[in-house]
Amino acid sequence: MTQNCYSMRPGTILGFKGRSWRVISNDTLLERFTCCSLDPPHDTKSFRYPAGKEIDVRWIPFSNR
Repeated sequence: MTQNCYSMRPGTILGFKGRSWRVISNDTLLERFTCCSLDPPHDTKSFRYPAGKEIDVRWIPFSNR
């Protein structure tokens, strides 16, 4: 699935460098979302994105779309 970074909500799961990451916050004003890895060690990483950037995600929390 592809999702716009601007609309990523906490709980969204994505893959990065062979690891699974869960979004814990998304600051749309700074265009940055923060993720925590699901596998040990539980690292935290921030990703910056340009407006309109879309990425592939593995799972999206339920929405009313």
